[in-house]
Amino acid sequence: MTYEGHEVLKTTRDEDNWHWGSTIWVAPQSDWRWPPSTVIDSDPYTVVSADDAKIVVKSKVDPKTGFQVTKRFEFKMRAEQPIAK
Repeated sequence: MTYEGHEVLKTTRDEDNWHWGSTIWVAPQSDWRWPPSTVIDSDPYTVVSADDAKIVVKSKVDPKTGFQVTKRFEFKMRAEQPIAK
């Protein structure tokens, strides 16, 4: 997801090999075991709505759990908090 040509979600691993981004896993993990379902974890989501301030996306239904995940990303820009480049 970009804003004015700059990525606004973290997409790379840090020095400890952690990858923080837009992933969600349902709990408890014992219900789905490892690895997480790609339907919720890494498969593409469908855009439900989008405008200048937010985007809402939805996963497919996970066949293991029956869950469908909706994610909402909202941008609240203030002049004193520029996007990190």
